[in-house]
Amino acid sequence: MRTAIWRGEGHEGHSGTVRAVAVMPAPAGTFHVLTGGADGTVRRWDPDTGRQLARLEGHTRSVTSLSVLRDASGAHRIVSGSGDGTARVWDAETGRQLAVLEGHTGWVNDVAVIVGPDGEGCVVTAGDDGTVRVWDANTSRESAVLVGHTGWVSAVAVLPGPKGDRRIVSGGGDNTILIWNADTGRQLRALTGHTRSVRALTVLADPDGTYRLVSCGGDGGVRVWDPGTSRQLARFGGPANWARAIAALPGPGGKHHVITGGDDWSVRVWDPDTGQELAALAGHTNWVAAVAALPGADGLPGIVSGGFDRSILVWAPSTGNATAADSSRLSR
Repeated sequence: MRTAIWRGEGHEGHSGTVRAVAVMPAPAGTFHVLTGGADGTVRRWDPDTGRQLARLEGHTRSVTSLSVLRDASGAHRIVSGSGDGTARVWDAETGRQLAVLEGHTGWVNDVAVIVGPDGEGCVVTAGDDGTVRVWDANTSRESAVLVGHTGWVSAVAVLPGPKGDRRIVSGGGDNTILIWNADTGRQLRALTGHTRSVRALTVLADPDGTYRLVSCGGDGGVRVWDPGTSRQLARFGGPANWARAIAALPGPGGKHHVITGGDDWSVRVWDPDTGQELAALAGHTNWVAAVAALPGADGLPGIVSGGFDRSILVWAPSTGNATAADSSRLSR
């Protein structure tokens, strides 16, 4: 893999930690990169040129998380969470702020989106106040408050259920992962095993139509779970890596790998079946706060990462099974 880099030292970059990254479909089958920073802004970039395309302002504290929602008309919306206690919904085309979701009494640490059978969307938020909240993306109405964690909630993800229903997964400072029925708000399962707070969650879609859940925590480990049985299937990584960010990376034949970003300044790629480390990518000069998969025009997915060094790094695959990175950079 090779890298391109944009640092926050110029007038265009973030002036603080890059806390969130996401990827959004763009015209002609391309994709744009979204970033959220400690400077309170959301920015949209062309990953091929490094050019900043838009800057969204409205949050009054750090942007902690990002997601993308496609509405019933096919238009895309950007969802952001922030330390100002709100989540906000933006028109991805114009950058106009469409909604402010207010209800949490502390930081909003993570956001996720749910698209219903009718194409209408909901926003899911995780807060320092120990709650998970569900919102109607069109009306801004809070439709559910999920209470079950005994500490802050740091991460949320959406998991398809076995009967076509929708489930919300949350993890937090009480070291647990909870699975909820998104339609009823009922808590279905509790997954225990982490010995410190759960930092991040992602969902792996397997070729046979089933799903696995992957988490990373303050105990340094990455864990793979069967969400249907609560059984821990694998554990890999450890204190040497201290993963704080996680994402799924599509692989050949519908098999997914796992991306982590860590306090050791590295981005790593793992085989979730064997726990084998497939790549260790060096380029950040401080903790890595966020990672995401970036679809490539040639069908080979790349990686985008953001960190405490105010950098956004785009890792473009040179092969389908890259195991190293060189030091080539495009600086701004």
